[in-house]
Amino acid sequence: MPLDEHVTKTELESRLRLHRNTVTRLLAAGHFPNAFRAGGRWRIPVRDVEAFVRNGRPAADPNGEAAR
Repeated sequence: MPLDEHVTKTELESRLRLHRNTVTRLLAAGHFPNAFRAGGRWRIPVRDVEAFVRNGRPAADPNGEAAR
């Protein structure tokens, strides 16, 4: 997936209008199951963000399985 289909942690904070510590907790809790670190910075797939906004819970993983 190209990086332009991802947002950074800072962009996620802005989009969701949440404090950085809240976003850190959401990432640690697995609410964005396909998020990863690249160059020391978080990359969160836009589809995970959209699913979180829509459902308030994590997206399915790329294999089609529901995330925990």
